[in-house]
Amino acid sequence: MSFSGDSYNVAVYLARLGQREVFYFTAVGEDPYSQRMKDNFQEEHLHTDFVKSRPSQLPGLYFIHTDQHGERHFYYYRAQSAARLMLADETVKTLTNIFTPWGWIYLSGITLAILPAADREKLIQAIAQVRNQGVRIVFDTNYRSRLWEDSLLAQQTVRTLLPHVDIALVTFEDERALFGDAAPEDTIDRLKTFGVTECVVKWGEKGAWVLAENKKFLVPSFAVKTIVDTTAAGDSFNAAYLHARIQGQSPLTAAEAGHRLASLVIQHPGAIISREIPIKQ
Repeated sequence: MSFSGDSYNVAVYLARLGQREVFYFTAVGEDPYSQRMKDNFQEEHLHTDFVKSRPSQLPGLYFIHTDQHGERHFYYYRAQSAARLMLADETVKTLTNIFTPWGWIYLSGITLAILPAADREKLIQAIAQVRNQGVRIVFDTNYRSRLWEDSLLAQQTVRTLLPHVDIALVTFEDERALFGDAAPEDTIDRLKTFGVTECVVKWGEKGAWVLAENKKFLVPSFAVKTIVDTTAAGDSFNAAYLHARIQGQSPLTAAEAGHRLASLVIQHPGAIISREIPIKQ
């Protein structure tokens, strides 16, 4: 048993790369496993000021099966997870007050998928408001069909959020499944119609297409001889890319950093590699 999850993976790798002020916003239960999760958050140097407790709920549970090529498949048990209620006590105003001091906010389609409709709407409204105040929004579609009522709702929700996104870090496989994109370049063109001016379309071993300063370019991935487990490949890429951009590095350099970390992560089992393994920036 270990602790992971799409946004959590990004938070952990951001902290390991040297970001000192990484706050994680979620909810857990009050059971022994939830307490172990909170301990794990702190061991990874994440700020837990906004990790709420829901006494009647339990953490989400999922199994990951990897095939002989290291490709992962997820099996979820999270219908009643505490994280679904992370915004239950919040209003648009309180969320805006929480988010305003933050320089960057990262969320994914899984974040949106697990929330009740009213809470999802509150979150998007708050994000729209704080972005107007200078907070930068980073989003990964991370489409998981089993978490959504139907694909139309997922499409509508993503389209509602995209006009408020500064950087989109998406995976072509997800975009093709949700929107029917034929090629990564089509994904970029669609994101541009919503006003997204910087995006990365991750394309597995083929590399990643990047849109920056209204130019598209393909950044090759790093060759890996033995792939053990592709879990968190995209999340680790996102963390390294975001870390580089926060440091003021170019999108090209950031994409190379993303490939570097992802290539390291997929050579080890699990989403979060051992702390003993050095991460090069």
